[in-house]
Amino acid sequence: MANTIILAIKYAEPEWQQTLACLLKQKEPVIFIDRNGTGSLAEAINRGIKSISGDYDYVWIVTNILFFPDTLHKLQENMKANNCDAIHPAFASDHAHLRINNIVRITKRVPFLEFTAPLIKLSLLKNFLLDEDMPYWGHDLDWGYRVSLHNYTLAVDNTAPISHTYIRNNNFNHDITLIRKKLRKATDDNTRAALVKKYGANWSNLLKYPNDNK
Repeated sequence: MANTIILAIKYAEPEWQQTLACLLKQKEPVIFIDRNGTGSLAEAINRGIKSISGDYDYVWIVTNILFFPDTLHKLQENMKANNCDAIHPAFASDHAHLRINNIVRITKRVPFLEFTAPLIKLSLLKNFLLDEDMPYWGHDLDWGYRVSLHNYTLAVDNTAPISHTYIRNNNFNHDITLIRKKLRKATDDNTRAALVKKYGANWSNLLKYPNDNK
């Protein structure tokens, strides 16, 4: 498959060293972007995308996840075979369409992906950066909707599951983790307000949320 670069978001919590260990097993080049503690994930990703130079066709965004050495290879192969513009490994997400489906190998035409570990065409992401004015989970829905208007295909790869709970479930939480948990709850109202401001009161139906969340 065409050249892929990994954009790894650095986390302050010591558990992130487990992600680093996974990254060090990859043959693809990796660039690291500091999230600055509990700073905006959208801003960190955009900053990373803008910093990428060179002849790369795809970018794999890696946050605080654990994955197998062949996960990226599976994503690459299935993305090519299914003619997708962005694909996400299945995981224990809040959203049903991102959870592991043991029957369907590749779920295509999903309304949005989380920016937890998506493999995306670099040109697509450079043309459609994340909305940094959209708090927390709002940028997932917003980005998915904006690219869907241009008929790009988003998919979920059920053959390449990842883990995304090692920081959240740690009983010995780092100070940054505790702040992150408080912010997660506190920003829900702000996220909904931002979605109403941008898309109107009917945003949940327009952006296919929370119908996918059952």
